[in-house]
Amino acid sequence: MPDSSSAWRFSSNQSRINPSSPEVKREDTMTNDPWSIRCPELSEETQVSLLPSNPSPQTSPPVELPRKASLFSYLLESNDESPLVMNLAGSHMDVPVDRKTGMNEAQKRRQRNAEASARSRKKRVRMEEEAQRRTKEIREGIQENEKELRTVVQTRDEVIQTKDEVIQTKDEVIQTKDEVIQRKDEEIQTLKREIAKKKLEDENKRLTTLPKEEAAPEEMSYAPDATVLGATYDPIFNPFLTPDYYLTGDHYAADPTELYWDCIQNLYTQYE
Repeated sequence: MPDSSSAWRFSSNQSRINPSSPEVKREDTMTNDPWSIRCPELSEETQVSLLPSNPSPQTSPPVELPRKASLFSYLLESNDESPLVMNLAGSHMDVPVDRKTGMNEAQKRRQRNAEASARSRKKRVRMEEEAQRRTKEIREGIQENEKELRTVVQTRDEVIQTKDEVIQTKDEVIQTKDEVIQRKDEEIQTLKREIAKKKLEDENKRLTTLPKEEAAPEEMSYAPDATVLGATYDPIFNPFLTPDYYLTGDHYAADPTELYWDCIQNLYTQYE
């Protein structure tokens, strides 16, 4: 069995990866091929064929690797350090290398992936920091609003309590005023009773101390001479005075009927 390292020493014209080659059948990569190698890093159906370095002259055109021979690119892109992978990586395969960077496509791809991962990580960290900052600001705003709300509620309660105290004070003042007014009314009623009592006592005293000639007669006369008691009798100009007029105050006089007859008699006497 030839060396595996020498099996990969193909020229650039004889060793190429051509996935779209129609000349090679998929059966060549099965387990019946004595040059096939099963790689545990890949799936169970994936296999790679190793061709000898000196193909037979009857083989024309040169045999190309099938589609599944892209295992080499996969192994170069992976981070596996197994002996087979390291041997394949160190073989003289025709791998294009960038002259400016000194890296092949797989290395540049890994570098791009690493840079993309770093950018994604930085972006994720930045987004997390921004979310934490916004969450902190929102939490602080909520706490500040709650503090202001508590202050407003406390101030409102104090104002309501002050108003209640003012209303209670006004009620007490009104009650005090009512008590004062009631006391004044009682004093006024007491004074009125005292004044009426004093007037009654004075009147009784005056009546009991009148001279005999000023005392009222026991029987009132309804004659016209009753004007001596204070009545104003004028049979010509006012002969029909109402009884209320005679019986109120100092205008006490005789009966209107008697006054009427006296008036008629006086008229006849004057014109006789």
